[in-house]
Amino acid sequence: MDLISYKADKNDILEIEKVLEKLVLSTYIDLALVGDEGGRLLAFVSPDIKDEKEASRFSVVCAGVLGALDQLNHIIHEKNNFFTEGINKSIYIKISQHKFFIASIFDRKVPLGSVKLFTDKALSNLEPIFEKIRNNKSENLNIKFDMLEF
Repeated sequence: MDLISYKADKNDILEIEKVLEKLVLSTYIDLALVGDEGGRLLAFVSPDIKDEKEASRFSVVCAGVLGALDQLNHIIHEKNNFFTEGINKSIYIKISQHKFFIASIFDRKVPLGSVKLFTDKALSNLEPIFEKIRNNKSENLNIKFDMLEF
């Protein structure tokens, strides 16, 4: 069972989108998104991609990659980012301390150093929002297990 243990309101999402817009404009990346550890998409910004389904699929794949990295944690010792380079596009993912992540897809011509630099800056701007969201527990989580007896 997958439970959402946070609540993000419309203003939180708008603030996240503002930070992502700044990231996209600063680095010329194709897609920037924020997702959670379950692969749920919170927000995305892209000059090309308008379909939320495509961004949601990317968020799910990123969460799966991060889950695998978590299992490899014994080897990589607390790594909080992931980079892979393709033929034409690359992917960079950075994990926040609140278990949200920023993921981006960018062209090979875009320098990885600038993506890392501006993603770090974006993440530092997002951390207070993430903390607020995590501390703002969903009021709809009144789950009762009346049928279960232990």
